Amino acid sequence: VVDGTLFLGSEGYLRDVLWNFRVPTEDPRTVRIEINAHQWSWEARYAGGDGTFGTKDDVVTWNDLRVPAGVPVWVQLVSTDVVHGFSLPAFRVKLDAIPGRVNQTWFQAAREGAWEVACYQHCGTSHYRMRGMLSAMTPEAYASWLREAGRQAVQAYDADDAAAHWGWAWRTP
Repeated sequence: VVDGTLFLGSEGYLRDVLWNFRVPTEDPRTVRIEINAHQWSWEARYAGGDGTFGTKDDVVTWNDLRVPAGVPVWVQLVSTDVVHGFSLPAFRVKLDAIPGRVNQTWFQAAREGAWEVACYQHCGTSHYRMRGMLSAMTPEAYASWLREAGRQAVQAYDADDAAAHWGWAWRTP
């Protein structure tokens, strides 16, 4: 009985404190971003004002990730061609982008600033160019940017542009 109690107590402590890798899905502020890796760029999709991916107001950026500071960011990642390695070195985040497989991670920028987004997996002859920037801004500035970018996305929406309609059903853990 004592051994079982120690084991269960230790397992609960380790899971909740030391191995706390759970995505903050319950936090209503969590920002969701889909990232599609290409040779040799990062394509990011944000759900627009409606909060749903795959609609007219989706915001798409290339090599430019924008997030609110102090807010959890949940990333789902895939590749269209070869294995890439999504990396935010300043945040100690590394995740493989694999064709046909959606991987996920999360991070949180503690303050405003700009950091490098890199590919850590050699992905071809122009691997050295596969870089981007992560910009963390105030939550108010982020909301304003997303609102304006969503408005522009609606105006530029082309239902016949098949290349613009990538994505997947959002996966929950």
